[in-house]
Amino acid sequence: MEQARFHHKNQGGSQHDAIDDIDLLRRLRTQDPEAFLALYDRFGRQVFRFLVHMTGSRHESEEILQAVYTNIWEGMSKGMGTIGNSNDITIIHETWFSPELHMIVESTQTDPRFGQTTYAITSLSQIDPEETLFQVPPGYTVQRLPG
Repeated sequence: MEQARFHHKNQGGSQHDAIDDIDLLRRLRTQDPEAFLALYDRFGRQVFRFLVHMTGSRHESEEILQAVYTNIWEGMSKGMGTIGNSNDITIIHETWFSPELHMIVESTQTDPRFGQTTYAITSLSQIDPEETLFQVPPGYTVQRLPG
């Protein structure tokens, strides 16, 4: 199994530099407050600079950074792996096929993230169309293209 590594530069050094990224993630899962501080020391400035670049506002970036780290801290108190939806995401796709028409007459997809989407054929008529629909209108001629 390949292990992910985050690349970072911590200017000036820190007591948390000795913790490698994989160990940091393991310690976060055990709700280690020192791991949280190490995470902030290691990535806080970099994330802040990115947010300032994206928002153009130091104040807004501070608010977002605080919200991000608050969510991480609260996630640690819940225990890693319990953040978000613990239920399975079940997507149901149903189709109704008409053997007589040789086509799908209705299709429904139910997705808890996006709701329900239904496509259905309505006002279908199986009566033969009038012959005049297939005749060349008065004043027009049929020309064959070369080829």
